Amino acid sequence: MTSRMIIVLAAGLLALTGLAQAQQSPAAPSADESKPTASAPAQSERYMIAKSGNDILRVDRKTGAISVCRARGERWVCELVADDRAAYEAEIGYANKAADKLKKRVADLEQRLAALEENPNAKSGAKEPSLSDKAERELDRFMTFSEHAMRRFFGMVKSLREDYEAGKI
Repeated sequence: MTSRMIIVLAAGLLALTGLAQAQQSPAAPSADESKPTASAPAQSERYMIAKSGNDILRVDRKTGAISVCRARGERWVCELVADDRAAYEAEIGYANKAADKLKKRVADLEQRLAALEENPNAKSGAKEPSLSDKAERELDRFMTFSEHAMRRFFGMVKSLREDYEAGKI
């Protein structure tokens, strides 16, 4: 077993021991116990301490937080043990939200596809493009000009062919 697993197991056992002790205590404190005292013995019972190798585990009986305390130089430093389950559950929650969002997107796209398959000429609410009256007149004028230009060009080609076949060119 790795040292981290041992620490987590030891902390879990300590937490269970703390819960068992908390269940055995009376449900409501008496009037004398609820008054704050100078030494505050209730506060000293909040944490449970256990030795684990060279480290010390500190379990907060109120919140369930577990810390590993180590000597660093002349001081002791306590660091919270990562709550793997909370991180795992948060990741699952994120994945579920993303999956729900994607399912909704797929349903919307399938609905749009079905509507387009029913009526392939239907646009997604957009109007058919149309020209204004002025633009329509301008387009007609251009088409008339283009038609005359093409007729003149093909007339010139026909005339050149006739002249070529007659030997004039």
